[in-house]
Amino acid sequence: MLEGRSLPGFRSFGHWVKKGNRENMSIIREIYKEMVQGKPYMNEISKETEKEIARFLERELQGSQEEYEKYRDNLYGAAAIAEEVGFIKGFCLAVELIETCRLNPYT
Repeated sequence: MLEGRSLPGFRSFGHWVKKGNRENMSIIREIYKEMVQGKPYMNEISKETEKEIARFLERELQGSQEEYEKYRDNLYGAAAIAEEVGFIKGFCLAVELIETCRLNPYT
């Protein structure tokens, strides 16, 4: 949980994110899980992902129901990981952009 944990001041936040150690990344993951994952707009994105996975499996997989479910579950797992990693990379990029604009407001 994020409660009770403090992040460094904004002045050094960009540096904190750039350091990219495990502790920092775990806090960003917590932000994702507590503030983003499961929100209504994310559910819409997840529905699109589900549709694409179903289309892919219909085209590519001709097998038993058990095999279908196994591949589907693996694809859902990979999609969830990719979603989280995408958030973390986007978060880090956003902080970098904010930090750059703060340091060089006229460029």
